Amino acid sequence: MIKKFLIISFILFYSIIHNFNIYAEQVIDIKYAITPVIYNVTLTNANTEYSQALPANTTKITIQCRTYYDIKLAFTSGESGTKYITIKAGDTYWEDNIKGTGRTLYMQSAQAGVITEIIVWTQ
Repeated sequence: MIKKFLIISFILFYSIIHNFNIYAEQVIDIKYAITPVIYNVTLTNANTEYSQALPANTTKITIQCRTYYDIKLAFTSGESGTKYITIKAGDTYWEDNIKGTGRTLYMQSAQAGVITEIIVWTQ
């Protein structure tokens, strides 16, 4: 408790000196990813949308293809073939510092049998 108080005091003091707009709530609300969950989603058929629900309190995700193929990723059902981002073969997509409750990932690939590796970190 004293350590947290000292850290907050230092940040507030520093922000006053340098005219930064840092609020105590932002410092106190720091959360860490604690529990990893691994999902392997097989995209059995080409150009067919598959989904993976994220667990409550998701704070970080990483997604990659186990095999060397592109993956189309969307955050809305039905959009993985029209409004998506492409995770290029050999690349990894990641997001951290997120508040993911009730979120689902939607993905597809032009190649059948692609395995999507997803690591989700929760609190």
